[in-house]
Amino acid sequence: MNQWVLTRAAVLGGLILVACGPKTSGDDESTTTDLAALAESNVERALRGTVTAGGFVADSTTLASSLGFMGGESCTDEPCVNGVCPPSDCIKEPVTVSDLQQSRADMNASIDSLMKTLREKILTKENLESESDGAATYRLGPKALCSVPDAPAQGSSSGGPAPQAPSDSGMDPDCVELVNRLEVRLRLSSAGGDNVDVAVLLTPDRRNPATLELHSDHAGVVVNLGEIKGTLDALGEDTGSLVSLVGKLDFEIKRNAELDYSFLASVLEDVKVGVRQDSGDTMHVGVGKSVPTFELRFDGNARTVTGTLDVGAISVDGPLNAFRDVFDPEEYDPSGAPVPRPVYQGTVEGMLAGIEAGVTLDGSNDTITLDHVGLGDQTSTLKVDQNIIAALDVNPAAGRHFDLGLNKQADRTLATFMPTLDVTVLLKFAPLLAQIPDLSPAVLDNTLHFWFDGTNPTVQTGNDELRVVSGTLHYTDAHDPTHDVTAAAGSCVQTSDGESNAGFVVVSCP
Repeated sequence: MNQWVLTRAAVLGGLILVACGPKTSGDDESTTTDLAALAESNVERALRGTVTAGGFVADSTTLASSLGFMGGESCTDEPCVNGVCPPSDCIKEPVTVSDLQQSRADMNASIDSLMKTLREKILTKENLESESDGAATYRLGPKALCSVPDAPAQGSSSGGPAPQAPSDSGMDPDCVELVNRLEVRLRLSSAGGDNVDVAVLLTPDRRNPATLELHSDHAGVVVNLGEIKGTLDALGEDTGSLVSLVGKLDFEIKRNAELDYSFLASVLEDVKVGVRQDSGDTMHVGVGKSVPTFELRFDGNARTVTGTLDVGAISVDGPLNAFRDVFDPEEYDPSGAPVPRPVYQGTVEGMLAGIEAGVTLDGSNDTITLDHVGLGDQTSTLKVDQNIIAALDVNPAAGRHFDLGLNKQADRTLATFMPTLDVTVLLKFAPLLAQIPDLSPAVLDNTLHFWFDGTNPTVQTGNDELRVVSGTLHYTDAHDPTHDVTAAAGSCVQTSDGESNAGFVVVSCP
């Protein structure tokens, strides 16, 4: 299954990123050469156009700093001596402008490689299976999908002589077997003008899990998750714990204007995934319809990158017993056999009301602004048998959203919350105590509250501390007030080795 997923992604990834291109035969009916040339030309135009439109991003010091702040750590572990192990020495991995510029160069190199693959291994005369009524069907076999990188080319759509094809010994035998069973086909057809549609057909029944729209004003792919599951079932593939899969997704690149491109992703129909757990119970995870769910716009004319995120409600449901690994990990007896666990009773329903945010990188003044950040328009909840055991609210008295401005200042980043930030977490797990007796008292009946006093509070990050520039930062723990933190303007919050103040200490800033 994993090999098939990678193979399919490699083929689709190149074809979905396309824009407009010239038709080679005027107003006549499209020929196979026309369709292949349009597909190849449009892929390259869209990719080159998007990279060029957003090329200025690689020169942003603020972006590099922000990525480094959010990135991972590099740790050095010294060897233990006589059973004594020194603490790990961990530092943040910096991201530099040079790193971003190298990524830009790597993307252009990847486009070169992709175009070579399309022209020499995918849309070739050797792969052409049939053509009729302005349509062309390409059958992609193991030579196209399973050959090792930099293998000899298979011929080209230009009709030139085909070099020696790689032997089967140069292919992954598992890939060869799977591709032969999949019978991968791409059916190219004219959608009028310079527009091409590509139906991805799999199995002898020619199931259609994805359709690409390669149009002059946009290019995208609609993915039918139910058809993907049906294809795997038809092939007799072991889908493991995947019980059900429904929904439709859409991914597209849209050309707004010269040097102005958007990448969009949408949930066209509610997505729901059913997963069977080791207990035999099935949990379901879903994401609600939202169009678009995500948009990233590169405007090279204004030198701005604007991103918007609007994820629909995220849901999870199923028997409590299906979630037992979360709170009752499996244990084993001395012989290695699993210790029997209780069968937990109850029904779980969780709902995250949504995830929303917009982000703008202004390349002219090198600033980043996040706007309309929030978790939907209502309280997010977790219920067991309709009893709320956890709830989450963000800015309930300020429209449930906030804006965040980020500005690089030397080795620090200045963050301003507009109008404020106010987060409340309610924990009421007491109804589960009869079945889960070792629950922490801190989650039985507790409220955690993090907020700022003052309008547009500002903090400064850097040097492993948080400096409160304006406003007053508060954190309270109703179960254990020793964890409470209050930091007025001019104070710094640092990590603490002690157990009080939830591992934080407030000090006067140097």
